[in-house]
Amino acid sequence: MAIVFRAVAMSVALAVIGCGAAHVPSGDVSSEETCALQTQTRASAVHAHTEKDECDGEFVGPLRGVAPDCISACSECCKTLDVALGKYVKSRDFAEPKIDLCANLEKVKCLFTSEKCKDVTTEARKYIDGFPKHFGQLESECPGASAVRPMAGAGR
Repeated sequence: MAIVFRAVAMSVALAVIGCGAAHVPSGDVSSEETCALQTQTRASAVHAHTEKDECDGEFVGPLRGVAPDCISACSECCKTLDVALGKYVKSRDFAEPKIDLCANLEKVKCLFTSEKCKDVTTEARKYIDGFPKHFGQLESECPGASAVRPMAGAGR
């Protein structure tokens, strides 16, 4: 279990903070380009799939390699998560990726509620300032989220 946990931590760190370089200045284009190339190379090496799907993305692909149970259980979140992680890697700010997560609450809910993803979200909180502790926190921080949530007792 410890080996899997370390692998999940490493994959999330690579995807989230761009090859482990948490303090790469955003203006350092050569470092960011190198990081993107390394991430793509890792994604290709981790996955020997002949058929591409939404879970083979640049950032979710490597995560799938070390947390396959989580990604399999929550495959509906892959595209949204890949886009959000890509935005975070570029900006190092969770505000913009949160907009994507909020726009797709039902798709990302599994990531926060599945026991199979607990280690993944725990590790993400270590590397992403502002990453929600649970789905309810994300939901409550989304603009207009109450407008898309069904009211208690609705439809009775």
